[in-house]
Amino acid sequence: MDSPVMTIINPLKQVLDMEPDDLLQEVAPFSSLVDDLQNQSWRLSPLEAEFLQRLLRLREELVADAPFINLVEEAEVHYHEMASGVFDQIWLTKESMRMHEGTMAALFNNEEMIDKRAAKLEGEIQRLQEEKRLLQEDIKQDIAKLLEKRRDMLDLKDKQNKLGEMLSEITDDLKLVRRCKRSIEDKWVEAKDVAEQL
Repeated sequence: MDSPVMTIINPLKQVLDMEPDDLLQEVAPFSSLVDDLQNQSWRLSPLEAEFLQRLLRLREELVADAPFINLVEEAEVHYHEMASGVFDQIWLTKESMRMHEGTMAALFNNEEMIDKRAAKLEGEIQRLQEEKRLLQEDIKQDIAKLLEKRRDMLDLKDKQNKLGEMLSEITDDLKLVRRCKRSIEDKWVEAKDVAEQL
């Protein structure tokens, strides 16, 4: 039958079989097991005491760094979602602008044809001028729409620039996260090495 100490050490060894990234999600249960082992410290062999010390160092880093790591990784996911949304909006706005530009080109072409007909057909001038006025109204509306789309495009470009700044901050934070994870992995390997000797 296992000793009381081994009934705590065995679950801790199982927890150490997790990858460090998974261990970051299990800080509370891991910490509770370490507390249980620390409460039994008076019964520990030298090797078990060394195992406890390694676990305490690992827990200290996990407790200190896990919230920061999770926050930065969530920020990275949120950034990618926002960037994807902005890129989609930019594409849709460009397509809409292209459509309005095509409509405007056709309207300008119609206006030019009407001007030529008016010069040749004096008798139809009044009718053609009314038709021209209606086309110009359409042109004004499309110009207004195009200007609105251009304003939208500027807003989207501004969002894109802000996302670029956000990415720069996230990239810096991710470098720090990688260092934190490397340190946690080192302490995890040390604890596993001792665990394998138990």
